[in-house]
Amino acid sequence: MLFMTLTTAPGGDRRPLAYDVKRLLQRIERELGFKGLVHYMVQTLEGNGVAHLILGWGRGPGERPSEFWIPQRWLSEMWLEIHGARVVDVRAVRQGRVGWNGLARYLIGQYVAGQEGMVRLSWSWRRLFGFPLVQVWKWWRYWYRGRPFREMVRAWDELMAGGEVHGPPAEGGGGGLTVSLASIRKGWRSFASSVPPEGA
Repeated sequence: MLFMTLTTAPGGDRRPLAYDVKRLLQRIERELGFKGLVHYMVQTLEGNGVAHLILGWGRGPGERPSEFWIPQRWLSEMWLEIHGARVVDVRAVRQGRVGWNGLARYLIGQYVAGQEGMVRLSWSWRRLFGFPLVQVWKWWRYWYRGRPFREMVRAWDELMAGGEVHGPPAEGGGGGLTVSLASIRKGWRSFASSVPPEGA
């Protein structure tokens, strides 16, 4: 995983920032060979418009091992060509829970919690999960309604770690549904459609 920051030049136009990030990611895949790149982006109004990205990549079956790294100089030249700004930063995220949790806390503290300058969040949900995470999370909350919040979050963490989760007992006393990431990928539309609209 990498943590990347992309800026807009002083006096530059920040409006195409999200589109230009998409173009950059396509170029990284094509020119550096990191096919299947996944991302999570927080776009803010810092400076003249900044994008903070977490990038993830893993080699596919049968592919030769390759280090996931984007050279700073190459990145700066590509971003200047695409967006007209040269100031970029890229750094590796330490492997393991300590590094990942540290990055999550940093992003939430700096760019999500109470951030008035945040413009948008985006992520590659099709590649990463195969289903829209926000819609499935709404279904999950509805599914666990009336149950302890900690129980709901613990089960969600287990699901996100790749486990099978036995849900709460069905209404009427029947056994709860068992779900996994694979079953949600296949049936997320029916899960999402079973949640009544907000306030209903």
